[in-house]
Amino acid sequence: MLNASTYIDIDRLTAIFQSHVASLESAGFVCSCHAAFESWFRVELVPALKKLGVAEDKIHTDFTYPSSKSKADLVVYLAGGKTIFELKCFVSGQESNKRNAFPIQLNRLLGSIGNNEIIQVIALTTYIGYASDTVTRRMQNLFRDSRWNVVGPCHLVKNYPLQICVADSRVEGRG
Repeated sequence: MLNASTYIDIDRLTAIFQSHVASLESAGFVCSCHAAFESWFRVELVPALKKLGVAEDKIHTDFTYPSSKSKADLVVYLAGGKTIFELKCFVSGQESNKRNAFPIQLNRLLGSIGNNEIIQVIALTTYIGYASDTVTRRMQNLFRDSRWNVVGPCHLVKNYPLQICVADSRVEGRG
């Protein structure tokens, strides 16, 4: 269980998310289809977070970044502060705008740490239609800032091509 005053452990979150998604009837379709399913991933993160011990009433989809009109995909309210999630699904041949916009979102995530009670930020990315070495290079490029802790890339569900990467950064000196 998650202690309400601690951070979300991305290693555990990734493992629980993999197990949860593998149990779903739609997993084979989502993890092999050449399409982005960002909203599906956002919804399916909720049961994984609950398995970590996060109460459902602490998970919200309505969070606006301070001094901005931009919204995060999810926010988790813990006793120690807020954890903000950004999700991005990359589909080979369909992502020119995302490739340009996502680094800006990642910088905004990093810049928000310590503001407005934000103690942790988590970026979850998926990749479909790419060779493993391409995913690794892209992930290393996106999360090259030393403040990121990274899990992956790895297959979300065994024997399906969709790969996932989960990265987080935290308030320094806490956790």
